[in-house]
Amino acid sequence: LYGVATMTSTSKDGHLINYVIQKLGGKTARGSSSRGGVGALKGLVRLCRNEGRPTSFAVDGPRGPIYGVKPGVFEFSKLTKLPVYAMAMHADNCWTAEKAWNKAQIPKPFCRLEIVIESQSIPALTKTDNPKSTDFAEDLKERINFAKQRAIDYSRERSPSERGIPRFWVQCSAPDLRQNCLTSSFGKVLRRQLASA
Repeated sequence: LYGVATMTSTSKDGHLINYVIQKLGGKTARGSSSRGGVGALKGLVRLCRNEGRPTSFAVDGPRGPIYGVKPGVFEFSKLTKLPVYAMAMHADNCWTAEKAWNKAQIPKPFCRLEIVIESQSIPALTKTDNPKSTDFAEDLKERINFAKQRAIDYSRERSPSERGIPRFWVQCSAPDLRQNCLTSSFGKVLRRQLASA
């Protein structure tokens, strides 16, 4: 899990996600944009500043609309003075929750995950920047969609013998993510291993 800190909702689904993340070595702040968001945001700031943990957001949670970027990630960037990196993943074999608002995907055992972290970040927001600006939201949405397409393309480039290798892998040309940074995605990554692109 790479010691990541993230926000999980106080719903039943959030309890399950919270349990898994903590078992894998991560830390969570409980809340969402619809309930307890301010407290959760403050909790993430503490985890990042005091423990030096990289932070991840599912930017369209907890209720959507799907792929709609909420301002919380930019509020966090402004408070912590950290840049935002777009991240996306693709599983070559997974279950899809068709009835869920976010069409959540659960990778099947021994599947291959392609995880892409964009090398160019959105600079940390300044005091004069508005976290609710649609320009920031559209920029991040485009970056995540691009990263998602790259992940799909990488998966298609694999030979049949390479598919199904049971490991988690990252295509990453971003700076060393062991340092404080902020990653945003349309889903949560539970484990990752860095490899240079």
